[in-house]
Amino acid sequence: MKLRVLALAASCSLLLFAKDHSAAPPPSSDQLWQELAAGNARFVAGHPQTRNLPAERARWAKTQSPPVAVLACADSRVAPELLF
Repeated sequence: MKLRVLALAASCSLLLFAKDHSAAPPPSSDQLWQELAAGNARFVAGHPQTRNLPAERARWAKTQSPPVAVLACADSRVAPELLF
């Protein structure tokens, strides 16, 4: 019984967080790839984009729908959000 309740709670929470709260259509995979490539090119050229990363993280945390997810090493010397 406890397992069923736990499974139901997990399912409901996944549905809640998976819901898209934005009205805009999602960007295409090609568009996302181009944005990532352009951001990485800026970083490699030494011209990273100036951004308010704490505000961006807070915005994405509220919607639970970031445009991409980057899997990186935990002991990486450079955070992924700085590379793109």
